[in-house]
Amino acid sequence: MKQKVFLLTLATMLFIVNAVYGECPEGSNWLASWTDYWGNTTYTLQAPCKVYIGESFNITATVTEANPYCQNNWIGSFWAIIDNDEVIDGCIDCQNSIWVANGQWQRIITRTYEGTPIDHLIKFQFKDHGECSGFHHAEGSVIGNITVDPYPVISYSCIGFETPLDKSPIKFKKNRVLPLKARLNNDGSYITGTDITVPPVVQVLYNSCVGGDPIDISDDVLSAGNGTVGNQFVFTDEGKWQFNLQTKNYTALGTYSVSMETGNSSEYTITPTCSVDFIVE
Repeated sequence: MKQKVFLLTLATMLFIVNAVYGECPEGSNWLASWTDYWGNTTYTLQAPCKVYIGESFNITATVTEANPYCQNNWIGSFWAIIDNDEVIDGCIDCQNSIWVANGQWQRIITRTYEGTPIDHLIKFQFKDHGECSGFHHAEGSVIGNITVDPYPVISYSCIGFETPLDKSPIKFKKNRVLPLKARLNNDGSYITGTDITVPPVVQVLYNSCVGGDPIDISDDVLSAGNGTVGNQFVFTDEGKWQFNLQTKNYTALGTYSVSMETGNSSEYTITPTCSVDFIVE
C-alpha cells in the first residue's frame, strides 16, 4: 500500500512556495530537499514513511555543498529540526552555524514514540547564506510526515492440547489435575518464552446446560506445579507451554470449556486456539 507524504519547500528570498506530493511505499523512507538559487547548497531531510509505537528509527538532516570554494565553510545558520513543534536538535532563535567539512554536514537523531499513536510532522528549517558565507540569505525548510501506528499484532496458531486432553469432551471424577500442554506456532517457527512479553493464559468457561450464555470463571483457576498466579502458562524445558490445572474448584454439574488465550491482545492473538471441554462426574 502506498501512502501520500507531503513535502513542502519554502524559499522566502525567491518568494516561491512549492508543494510536492510524493509517493511513499510502505516500509521505505521519504526524502525532501531544498537547493539554493545558485544550485550549490542542498538541504535534505529523510525519515521513515511509517513507524510503530516502541520502535526506534532515525531522522537524518544533511547539507551538501557543491561549490568547491565553499566546501569547508560556514554556509548556513539558525537551523533546527522540529518534530510536531518540539525542537529535537538545533534551536529556532539562536544563531547556530552550519559548517560543512569536505562539502557535507549531517545530523542523525534517533527517536522512539511511546503512548497513543499520532502522526508526526518533521521539519528541518534553516537560513542559507547563499554563496559560501555571503549576504544573499534565504530562509528555507524541508518538511515530511511520519505515520505512527500501534505495533502490529501477530497471530499465532496453537498446536495442542496434547494427550490425554486431545479429545473432547472428557469425563472424570472430581479433583483431578489436567496437564494442559501446547505449542504456539508462527509460520513454522515455535514461539518460546523469550519471543513474547506476556505469556498466554488459561480461560475457563462454565455452561450449566440449563440455558443462558457460558460464564467466565477463570478467576477460580488454580495451578498444580506448572503455571503461575494470574492463570499464565509457563514455557518448559520440553519447549512447550504448560499449565497444570486443578479442577477441585469445579464441582457443579455442566460443561467446563478450557482454552489457551493471549496474555496481551495488543501484542499477539491466538487463532486457532487450543481448547478442551470436560465434565465432572
